[in-house]
Amino acid sequence: MFSPRLIILLLALIASAKPLNLHSISRRNLVKLSPIALQIALPQSASAVSPINVDELSGQTRNLNAYKYELQRKKLPPPSLLLRPKINLDFAVLLMRASYQILDDFNLLPMNEFQRDFFLLRSTSYKSYTSKLSNTIITQGDLTDPYYFDYISYAQYATINRAILKPNLISIESQPVENSTTGEFIDVPISIRSDLRDDLSIIPKLFRLEVGENILKWFDDRYNNTTASIPKGNPESAVRQIINLFRIQGFLTSGDVKVEKNVLNVGVEGSGNNWSMKCLKSEKLNNDFIRMAIEAWGEREGNAKLNYVKLNTYKIS
Repeated sequence: MFSPRLIILLLALIASAKPLNLHSISRRNLVKLSPIALQIALPQSASAVSPINVDELSGQTRNLNAYKYELQRKKLPPPSLLLRPKINLDFAVLLMRASYQILDDFNLLPMNEFQRDFFLLRSTSYKSYTSKLSNTIITQGDLTDPYYFDYISYAQYATINRAILKPNLISIESQPVENSTTGEFIDVPISIRSDLRDDLSIIPKLFRLEVGENILKWFDDRYNNTTASIPKGNPESAVRQIINLFRIQGFLTSGDVKVEKNVLNVGVEGSGNNWSMKCLKSEKLNNDFIRMAIEAWGEREGNAKLNYVKLNTYKIS
């Protein structure tokens, strides 16, 4: 069985466009390289990854309960066979990377453990997922492919949820030694972000808001001072434009907003997270990126506006 260190190195090497110079990478940056590997994610053949021995799994990782994992995997709904557009690559990378970086910033667990769990989960579930896609062609490792993005986003958020369920106040993280020429790693203590320490229940909400804010900033960088910018002040207009910008990125086929008794009813079709949201519906945190962006807009505008946008009526196909 590969060691956590080797898994991280392999992912980083695959993700790098040029040979990896270990001594030029400081501390956690080597671990942070591996989200770029989300663009390649799985080996070319699912059979290239050895099957997990369930009896060994609980010993391999603190956060992954083998029995619960196997039970959950068997209960996953069949993949969505909806015809969906290609997702803008930069936008798809943003969604994956922002989710990773917020988790890293929260310091809920050592990121080398997260990478290991993520690697195990996505590798062992992939063959089962693709076998149920019938004749649908999936481009492995291509985040622009909605079928692949749907799967890899599920694997990422299923792993994130395990960190949220049992966050550590203090952890020991394996980090590369700065300026090392031999690829040495050192165990470094890390502590949960200070604003989370006194109330762990706020973690899912803050996670959604911070990922949502990353999405809004991405939109701002590209569309501010244009006719496509997100309006301020009017919830209906703002939410409608947020949905439109997701559509422009190829993340959904269509969406609409209707106001009924001061409640904004939001509906979308053909989203890039159609299947994964169903898989994650019982988790504390799901990958509802549209909701995250809407909530973050509400936070920008103040709580009164956020209360007006009653997201409990949010629907997804």
